[in-house]
Order: sequence, then C-alpha cells, then structure tokens
Amino acid sequence: DTQSLAELGFVVVQVDGMGTSNRSKAFHDVCHKNLGDSGFPDRILWMQAAAKDRPWMDLSRVGIYGGSAGGQSALRGMLAHGDFYKVAVSVCGCH
Repeated sequence: DTQSLAELGFVVVQVDGMGTSNRSKAFHDVCHKNLGDSGFPDRILWMQAAAKDRPWMDLSRVGIYGGSAGGQSALRGMLAHGDFYKVAVSVCGCH
C-alpha cells in the first residue's frame, strides 16, 4: 500500500490516469481500442513537471505498479516507456 512504501522512503505518486471513469467521455475513452496508450505521455509529463521544484524526486529511478488493468498498464509502461520507467510490478494483471 502507498503508506507502507512512503514509510520505506519511496516517493509515491498516485495518478488518476486517462481512461478511468467518472470523467468526460473523451477522458474515459482515451484508450478505447488502444490499451497501449493509457495516458502515458500525460503521466510522464506530470512527473517531469513535478520534479522540477522537488529535488528529492529522482526521475532516474521511477517505477510503476498496478493491479488488474493497472497491472497491464504497468507492464505496458515498462515495455513502451522503458527509458522513463526503470521497474514495473504487475499485480494480477489482465494480460
């Protein structure tokens, strides 16, 4: 859980990435028939912007994890954006 990771010294960022529900149809449908997207460009840009005034955020050691569709997204993040993500954990991914 995020609290345990933070207590171990990790910087934990939980992004409600594009493709999730309860938003506009365009926000929800970003990955319709394109599960490989999952809003990664937005997530990476957010992390880069956040790190500019947070020197304790080490972008050379970014990981991603998730369960179910989030597990699939974690795996895709590593495969498609391995230059940014250095580790991925897929918990019960639907892949």
